[in-house]
Amino acid sequence: MLTVTICDDSIKEIEEILVLLEGYAYGKKRISIQTFNSSMSLVKTIEAGNVSDIYLLDIVMPGFSGIDIGSIIRSKNKDAAIIFFTNSQEYALNAYELSALQYLVKPVKKSALYDALNKAVLILERRDKVFFADTPDGIIPIKYSDIIYVEYTNHVMSFQTISKTILSKYIRVQFALALEELLKEHNFIQTHRAFVVNIQLRIDELS
Repeated sequence: MLTVTICDDSIKEIEEILVLLEGYAYGKKRISIQTFNSSMSLVKTIEAGNVSDIYLLDIVMPGFSGIDIGSIIRSKNKDAAIIFFTNSQEYALNAYELSALQYLVKPVKKSALYDALNKAVLILERRDKVFFADTPDGIIPIKYSDIIYVEYTNHVMSFQTISKTILSKYIRVQFALALEELLKEHNFIQTHRAFVVNIQLRIDELS
């Protein structure tokens, strides 16, 4: 089940987003939705360890701003998809620094919201995918979302992940064939005959 949290100090705007979400969920996977019209209440919930898959956040609110909440979410869960709502473009840079998925200007259009949600679902599904690397130490599962790049040298693949480097056994097939499943993902690009990079990772995710 997909979990979605909406936070906006306007109850009317929350209700409008709920209507759009009901239309999005119709005939698709189940969605669990929680709403907050108080940023303080949402922050308490997040700090208690209750983190959702997707956040739809107004930026300008009393108490904590959407940007403040986004920072708190990132400290708890780097994988959560954050979509900001606002009346102006002035916070776009702040949203980017938090690796926000989308920045939507109010009034939120159905097509724009649905596009953002589709992106979020694809990213969340990819987050759970695993590549099984055959190494001298046995089969090691590597999350797609953790892979920065893969380099091929002397018939050995070197998987550089966010936390460590993993070396494969000696392989006898072509590099692209060995990574066939990985290369089916649109964010993994073979930039050289011996190099595959994850173009989706941002600098702030590697620090």
